[in-house]
Amino acid sequence: MRIESKIVYGLVGLSALASSIIVGAPKPQPATDLASAEVSPAQADPIPAPTFTGDSATTIEPVAPDVATATPETATTPDPVAADPAPVDTPVEPAPVEPVVTSQSTTGDAVRYRYGVVQLGVTATGSHLDDITIVQVRVDGGKYRAVPGELVKRALSSQGTGFANVSGATYTSEAFRQALSSALSGVGL
Repeated sequence: MRIESKIVYGLVGLSALASSIIVGAPKPQPATDLASAEVSPAQADPIPAPTFTGDSATTIEPVAPDVATATPETATTPDPVAADPAPVDTPVEPAPVEPVVTSQSTTGDAVRYRYGVVQLGVTATGSHLDDITIVQVRVDGGKYRAVPGELVKRALSSQGTGFANVSGATYTSEAFRQALSSALSGVGL
């Protein structure tokens, strides 16, 4: 029930109580019952406008309706849909901004070992190892020329230095692992 309606019902109740005391009529319903009954705008008496006669204005006092004789058929209940709830300000959080991940490339140090030298370059995006390039490699003997290419495949598959050695090429595999570790540190991996 709106606050304005409660005030009007309270004033109407006080007016009816004052009238009943003056006239000696039976007392009206308690104020709690008056607050639960709502009068529609059609049932309420309008406040008359002042009337002018000559030099003075005269106002006719409104007569309070007899609330004590209100019946349940004329009483109305408040419409819960008609009440306008206060707007709620819901804070709007900005959408999360994902960092822009760019590709980084670097070349590691040359690693000398028993049978030659290995130097590698890497390209990585974020924490993903994208590519390994052989900058320089020297191996002793023709049968070991395929070993660096095989080590590149194994390193990309394991995304780092956690790959298995090539059988029969332990020194080359270890030198390759050291060269790869040097290159990966250049891109923060």
